[in-house]
Amino acid sequence: MQVSINIVTPSSEAVLQPRESTRFTGTVTVTISPVGYEIPEIKEMGWRIENLETGEFWNPPTGEFRSDSRFWGCGGQPDPETGMPLGVWGTSLPGLIGQGEWTTAVPNSVQLDLSKFPDGLFRMEVKISMKMLFKTKTVRDFARFSIDSQAPLIVIETPKAGGLVDVPAATLRGTVDDPGGHLLGVKLAVQDKDTGAWWDPAGRWRAAVRYWNADVVNGRWYFNFLGGPFGSGYYLLKVFAWDDAANISQQTVHFYSDFGSPSLEVIEPSDGVHDTRSMIEFRGSVLSRNHGWVRVTVKVEDLDTGLWWDADYKVWGKGSRIEAFVQNNMRWRSMWRFNFDAFAAVLAGGSGRYRASFTPVNPRRFESPSGDTATLNFFGLTVEDDTTIPDTTIVLPADGSTHPQGPIIFEGEASDNFSVVEVRIVLRNEANEYWDHTGQAFTTIGTDNQALLDANGHWVWTWDATGHTGVFGFAALAYDAAGNYDSSPANIAVTVI
Repeated sequence: MQVSINIVTPSSEAVLQPRESTRFTGTVTVTISPVGYEIPEIKEMGWRIENLETGEFWNPPTGEFRSDSRFWGCGGQPDPETGMPLGVWGTSLPGLIGQGEWTTAVPNSVQLDLSKFPDGLFRMEVKISMKMLFKTKTVRDFARFSIDSQAPLIVIETPKAGGLVDVPAATLRGTVDDPGGHLLGVKLAVQDKDTGAWWDPAGRWRAAVRYWNADVVNGRWYFNFLGGPFGSGYYLLKVFAWDDAANISQQTVHFYSDFGSPSLEVIEPSDGVHDTRSMIEFRGSVLSRNHGWVRVTVKVEDLDTGLWWDADYKVWGKGSRIEAFVQNNMRWRSMWRFNFDAFAAVLAGGSGRYRASFTPVNPRRFESPSGDTATLNFFGLTVEDDTTIPDTTIVLPADGSTHPQGPIIFEGEASDNFSVVEVRIVLRNEANEYWDHTGQAFTTIGTDNQALLDANGHWVWTWDATGHTGVFGFAALAYDAAGNYDSSPANIAVTVI
C-alpha cells in the first residue's frame, strides 16, 4: 500500500492577504498492489497551522492561536465504503488506485478566517494515517506561507506637485518600501490632462491608459519620461506598487513640462510704415518648442490719444482681447497673421498714428508662459487721406410737385467712404434770391442752411413756405470730414400756391 497526501493551497512560500472565509485544499492518493479482499481504512486525517514566530497553533473553534497542537479533521463528504474524502477509485492492473481531495472547510463549521492571523510566517501541516492488514501507515506534507496585510509605501520625489520637469528627458523618481518584504514591482502611467491621452513608452500618446514598469534599485524607483515636449505640458503621474499578497498602493501628482517661453518675429509690415489701405495685414512667425497651441495676443494703441483699439466693438477705449490667427501646423515654428481695420479705426476717431504690440503666449499654466513682446509703430489711414466725394439724394418731395403754403419737409440720404459730416441746403426763388433759415427771409447773399443728419446718413430739413408763392429751386450737398463735397448736388423744383 502506497499513501501520499499533498497540499495544493497554499503553495509553498505563498504570501497571502488576511482575508476571511479562506480554504486550504489538497489531494490524497492510495495505491494497493496486488488487489486484496481488504479495503484500506482511514484512521486519521487532519491539518494544523503553526505560527512559526510564537510556536502556537491555530484553534478554529476559538479563532485564535493556542499551545494546543491537535490536528483538525479535513472536510469533504466521506466515501461510504472507504471512509476517505469523496474522490475517484478505480482498478488499474496490477492493483487498486484511489484519489480524493481534502479541505480545511469542515462540514457545518466555519472556514479559515485569515483576518485573525497576524502578519508573519506560518507552516501548514496535513497528515493521513491508513490501516490495512493490521498495518498503519502515516504520511505528512508541509507548506510554509506568510500573511502580509501592509501595502507598499510609495513616495514621489520628482516631480513635485505642480512643479516643472526638465524636458525632453524628464526623470521621474521616488522611493518604495514594503513593510512585509514582499514587493513585486512598481508601475507608472502618465496622462495628458488637457487631451486625456496616455503616454506610451513606445513614443506616442494613446487614448487608452498605458502602464509600464519602473526600474527599482535598493528601494528607489525611476523612469525617464520622454513625452513632455509632445503633449500639452500639463500632466498627471500615477505610481502603483504591489506585493506578493496583492496589496496595492497608489500615489498621484500633477506636474508640468516646459521648453521655455516662445519667441515671435514680425515679418511685415516694417516699423514706421505708412499704409493707407483700409485693411492693414500684419504677418510673422512664432517659435515654440513645446509643441502646443501657441497663441499671439495683439494690442493696438493710438499714439495721440493713448487709447487702445477694441476690435469687438470697433471703438477706441480700454481695448479688448485681440488674438492673431496662428497656423499651428508646423514643427516648432508656426505662422501668424492679424488684420487691422484701419478704416473702422479712423471712423471711430483714430489719429492714424499707432503702435502695434504682439506677444506670444503658451496655452499652459506656467508662471511665465509669455515670450517677449514685439512692437512696431505704423501710420494708417486718416481723414486727410480721403479724396472720395460724398453723394447726396433727395427722397421727398418729388421733383415738380406742388404744395400749399405752410411747412414743407425735405428729406433724403447722404453717403461717403468714411462718413458724412453735414448736409447743406440751398433754396432759391424766381428772383434768384437765397433763403436764410436764420433770418427766415430771402436775401441776395448766397446762404447755406444746415439739415438734420443722423448716424445712418439720413437727413431732414423743413421750410415754412407761408407767405411765399411761385417756383423754388432746392439743392442738397453732402460734406465729409476732409472737406470733400458733392460736386453734383441733388436738385429739384417745387411750386407753392
